[in-house]
Amino acid sequence: MLVDLIDRSSISAKFIGLGGTILILFILSSAVVIKLSVDIGKEIHHIAVHDIALTEILTQISEHQLDQEIAFEKALKYSIWLDSTNKKSTVAKKFQAARIKFVDYSQTVNNEIEQADKLLNDAITETKSEDKQTFSFLLTQLNQYKTEHLTYEKDVLASFKIIDQGNWREAYDKTEAIEKQQSELELLLEKQVTAIQQLTHKALIAVDKKEQTIINLNIANVIFNIVVIFLMTSFIGSRIKQHVEQSLAAVKQMCAGNFSQSLSFNGNDEIGRINQSLNQLSDTTNSVLGQVQEKLQAIASGELASPLEVQG
Repeated sequence: MLVDLIDRSSISAKFIGLGGTILILFILSSAVVIKLSVDIGKEIHHIAVHDIALTEILTQISEHQLDQEIAFEKALKYSIWLDSTNKKSTVAKKFQAARIKFVDYSQTVNNEIEQADKLLNDAITETKSEDKQTFSFLLTQLNQYKTEHLTYEKDVLASFKIIDQGNWREAYDKTEAIEKQQSELELLLEKQVTAIQQLTHKALIAVDKKEQTIINLNIANVIFNIVVIFLMTSFIGSRIKQHVEQSLAAVKQMCAGNFSQSLSFNGNDEIGRINQSLNQLSDTTNSVLGQVQEKLQAIASGELASPLEVQG
């Protein structure tokens, strides 16, 4: 059926059809490439908006958490010096400065926790893949960190009050428990940063795979289009050549005086119309030759006077 359709189409229509087929294949492959490119764009956007932002904020929390620990250690050191130095006023100022730094860093960490909380909730809302489970886990870990950090902050501030009362030894005895809290807080942050890094690494791998898929698809598309063009051009060319050769063979027969040839190909293309004209020419010539033959036979049988007799 397809062969008949091709045969009945004009030559220009054949090549327009070839071009249309190539265009459709190109559009289909381009649609796939565009879809993959959009997916890559979404992945990169997600990494930039959520993964990188969360990594940055958690890193900041870790840094300020360390600053808190340093401020606490300094304040504790200055509180011990208060009983062993003659420059109590100077040491007391340094103690208060370290104390103020600890409070400032605590407020900074609390603000950053709120920012991380918002980022995680946004990520959970916007994410539709299995990554949502990871973000939910991170949110749970962050809430745990928030609770433990408030407890840590409360215990350190309580130690400062004990130092204000002149009982630095009692405050010093509580440092072991506070240091344990610090280690637990650091471990929680480390787990969260590791989870974000793994999530980012996974997303980057997915992006690389899709990029490679696009490259492979483009290569396959070029090869496929070349093959299709070659096959369709060869097929159309062979059909045209076959019909032209049939027409030439018929013309040669007519040139040799054989007008009994009848071409069976009557397509709607240029060759079909030539064949129709050749068939009409053959029929007309056969008809004329038939009439001439009949008159010659009539003259030979005496039924019809020859032109010479009429003139005589």
